[in-house]
Amino acid sequence: MIRIVLISLLAMSLLAACGQAGGSKEDMVKGYKTVTHKSTGGATANIGDFVSFNLDIYDDKRELIDSSPRTEDRPVLQIMDESDIPNKANPAMALMAKIAVGDSVSLFIPKDSMPAQQAVTMTSEFIEYVIVPTEILTQEAFDKKVADRQAQEMKLAQEAMAEAPRIIAGIEETLKDYLAGKKVGELKEGPDGLKIIIIEEGEGPTANDGNFVSVSYAGYLKDMSTFDDSYKRGKPYAFTLGRGSVITGWDKGLVYLNKGAKAILDIPYEMAYGAAGRPPSIPAKSPLLFYVELEDIN
Repeated sequence: MIRIVLISLLAMSLLAACGQAGGSKEDMVKGYKTVTHKSTGGATANIGDFVSFNLDIYDDKRELIDSSPRTEDRPVLQIMDESDIPNKANPAMALMAKIAVGDSVSLFIPKDSMPAQQAVTMTSEFIEYVIVPTEILTQEAFDKKVADRQAQEMKLAQEAMAEAPRIIAGIEETLKDYLAGKKVGELKEGPDGLKIIIIEEGEGPTANDGNFVSVSYAGYLKDMSTFDDSYKRGKPYAFTLGRGSVITGWDKGLVYLNKGAKAILDIPYEMAYGAAGRPPSIPAKSPLLFYVELEDIN
């Protein structure tokens, strides 16, 4: 689903990298510093238009904190009339209305402008949001794009769900062979007892922290009882690798795989749901088995 993001200082948490082109130009928007790295001179969005964009978040040492996906899942913002913006001082909304597709602009939010609870945990004196618009659509064009994508996703999901029983049967046979001590693939030893058994190599470079990845998977306890499975839903799970949004065994194990690879992740409980487990489906101190297919890397 295309995500509509009405950006506020609280909501801006994803961003996309951009290189500087030519000289940089400093400015102020709603009292906040901006630096334009690249200006195309192109058309800007009108009120009511939808802007897709890449985002990257950096700290004050220029260390990358987070990035938005470079796919159809990139964030989207609808340009609003200033009188309709809940926070009239919102610099992100004001900035997005001023820049064109291909422009690259940094917006700097100092620590003392962050909500108090967030500022307490910050070690950086400011956060730099690098914004690169990628597409501007009218309401009509945006609605059509959303409808077309929903129809395509539904078609693909239905096809995938129809294949799920056959796929799961093959997965369970492979896992039973592995648990019986049979060789099912190339074993790689990961950190802290994690095992990665590569059943089928993919193509290209392996995934890295910060990549937006899509993974089809089926999860099992060591007694072969299943607790989760993306195949029956007909859609891979997508997330940013290495950001702690999944269990540690995934973050540490998927970096051994490239696009199209199929593997088993044999994950000790410390790298899964810990001593507490995740009742009722995952008991305390449960090591887990995941059959995974790395569908895409961005």
